[in-house]
Amino acid sequence: MYKINDALPADRLLCEKMERTLGRFEKCLTGTAFALALLAILGLFGIVVCLFLGQFGSVSDVVSYSALGGCAAGSVLFALVSVTVANRIPDIRSRRDDLLERMDGEESFFVGEGTLATFKEDSLVLHAGADKARVRIPYGEMRFFSVCSRTKPREEGDWTVVMEIPSHYLIKEKKADKGSEKTPALVQTDAKDRLYETLDRHGLMLEGARRGQTSEKKKFTRVERYFLPDSARRKRAYLLFGIGAVLVAACLPVALWQVTVGAIVGVFGILLLLRGGIAWREARSELSLYSEGLYWKESGRGESVFLKWEDILSVKAEQSETVLRVTCSYGDYCFPLPDGAWEGIRRNGIVR
Repeated sequence: MYKINDALPADRLLCEKMERTLGRFEKCLTGTAFALALLAILGLFGIVVCLFLGQFGSVSDVVSYSALGGCAAGSVLFALVSVTVANRIPDIRSRRDDLLERMDGEESFFVGEGTLATFKEDSLVLHAGADKARVRIPYGEMRFFSVCSRTKPREEGDWTVVMEIPSHYLIKEKKADKGSEKTPALVQTDAKDRLYETLDRHGLMLEGARRGQTSEKKKFTRVERYFLPDSARRKRAYLLFGIGAVLVAACLPVALWQVTVGAIVGVFGILLLLRGGIAWREARSELSLYSEGLYWKESGRGESVFLKWEDILSVKAEQSETVLRVTCSYGDYCFPLPDGAWEGIRRNGIVR
């Protein structure tokens, strides 16, 4: 099966066969991961059913507990295998995309769903296929940035190359908003050695550090940390607390009637209390200052981003110091400002 950087067969039909094989394999992995996840969920339901059958049915304890153990073990096993299979899907997808790129040309790269960017002698050509409309952008009107998208305060991240294109090449005149032509459009593609070589071959400057030029194991140092509570999420956390507390309080009276049912009620109550505690703790956004950069995390399990100081051009407070605007060479980020965060930024000399 095709791997990135493998030599392409000279036969076009063989390349197309390899692409179809990768596509079928990706679909097979997706279906397998979904089926295994479903079996894991069914295993959890099986545990509850075994408990009730053991208490109210005519099934012997040996059979009941054996089935319960089988359901529990099967649920854990199916969940682990499902995660393992799902983790293979991005690799297969990237290999298929790389093959499709190289079938179009060694200097072609995906910059969106079905859209390829092909480097020509003096310009970049955006196209969706051989017979589709093409947009040609001269290199002299473009800029190229090397960007590492980090979701944690660490050096490791996903490397991409962002291309800045004058918006009038992509926006039709009738659909253009007032002032939209002054705002450049940004497209990005995965950072690959083949892309770096292409940029160097055409003499195009890539701003920023490249993948492999920084140490991946460096530990970052946090200087200050601020939180912004999410009142809506915390209300839902209090609701979980309340339901959990009611179930825990009710488990003893229920246990006097049926021990197994009381135990199940108590377990569910404790689980809801724990989930409420976790939900309450996660119901806050975080803004942290590090010696190496700035970290933002949305409340709950929302998006997070880490920006290194070397990639930041300016940091400003806007809208009566309630919004933090962080400007990088390739675009802006806006974050809500927690109480005391702007003072901490100024105190650490970060304002630019």
